[in-house]
Amino acid sequence: MKINGAAGNGHPQRKNYALNFSDFIERGDWTGPGRGPDAVERYQYIARNKLRRDRYLHFAKMLVEWQRHFRSLGIELYGISPQNEPAFSHWFESCVFTPDEYSELVNTIGSVFAREGERFALFGPEHMTWDLAGNGAYLTALRDRHALTRLAAVASHRYVDGYVADRRSNAPAAFGRLAGLAGKRAWITEGAFGGHEWPVPLHEFAMPFIYALRDSEVSLVTTWQAVGRHQDEYALMSLGGRTKKTYAAMHFWRFIRAGAVRVSADVNGPVDAIAFHGPEPSYLVVILLNRNKASCTVSLSSANAQAVHIKKAYVTDANNACRERVDWTGLQRVDLPGESIATAILN
Repeated sequence: MKINGAAGNGHPQRKNYALNFSDFIERGDWTGPGRGPDAVERYQYIARNKLRRDRYLHFAKMLVEWQRHFRSLGIELYGISPQNEPAFSHWFESCVFTPDEYSELVNTIGSVFAREGERFALFGPEHMTWDLAGNGAYLTALRDRHALTRLAAVASHRYVDGYVADRRSNAPAAFGRLAGLAGKRAWITEGAFGGHEWPVPLHEFAMPFIYALRDSEVSLVTTWQAVGRHQDEYALMSLGGRTKKTYAAMHFWRFIRAGAVRVSADVNGPVDAIAFHGPEPSYLVVILLNRNKASCTVSLSSANAQAVHIKKAYVTDANNACRERVDWTGLQRVDLPGESIATAILN
C-alpha cells in the first residue's frame, strides 16, 4: 500500500531519515526532489516511504479487520495508533506522514471505524516527547482538519531521535502541558529506561516514571519492550528471566490499579514520592524513592495530619527484589534503605 512498495524506506545501507518540518517542500505535497546535495536521496527515501493516497481507505479497513481478528482470539484492543513515529523514515518497517497527511489519515480511520460499527481509542502521533515544535505541528494540523476530536490521547516516545533515550526530566512535563492545552490526555507509549544492574533501575527507570506520572500528568507510560533477548535498555527483562529492572517496574505496575487516580504526595527531605487512590475507596498506595546512598526515616501522615499506617509494603534495593517487609506492617514510621524503592499500601 506504500509508494515504494516496501516495508521500510528501502535504503541499501539501512540509513534512517527524519522529516524536516521547516522545509515547505517536505511538509507539503512532495512530488519531486527539491534542491540541495541530498535532495534526490531524501526524496527517494522519505517522500516515497509513504502510504499511497488511494490506499488510505484500505489501510483503515485493515485496522478494522485487525481489531476483529484480535477479538476473535479473546483480546479486546484498548487503543490503536495509526503510525509509529510518522516523522521518521527508518530502514525497517516505517511510513512517513506530514502533519496534514497524518490528519487526513486520522479522519479516514475515524470515519471507517464508525461506518463499520467498531469502537476504539485512537492515539498519536507518537513523535518524540521533547520535540514540542514537531508535536505542535501535528496537533495544529489535526485541529485545523477537525481531526483532533478523534484522538483519545496525545502520545509520544521518550527518545532523542527514535533510538537514544531522552534522560531530561523536564521533557515529559513540557509535553504534558502541550497535551493539556489541546484538551487531551498525555501518554508516553514507548521509551528506553536504562540498564538492569542495581542501582541503575532506580535512577533511570523508576525516577523517569515518577517524572512522567507526577510532574507531567501523563496517564499511561510504557517501555518499548516487555521482554528482550538480552538485558538491554529497551526491555523490562530478558529471556534469561527477571532482573532488578523488572522488580522496579513491579513497584508501579503490580500495585497501581486500572482506574486509580493520582493524589498529592508532599514530601520533606531527600525522598521522592507518588501516590494513587482507588479504584476501591479504601485502596491507597504510595511509592517512595530514596536515591541517596544513606538510609532515611519516613513518617507517613494524611493531609489533615492524621497518622496513617502500612498494611503491606515491598522493597527493592541492592539486596532485595520487591520483597515484602512484614516488619513494616502496622507502622507509621519506617527506615527506608539507601538507594531503594518501596511501595506501601496504606490503611
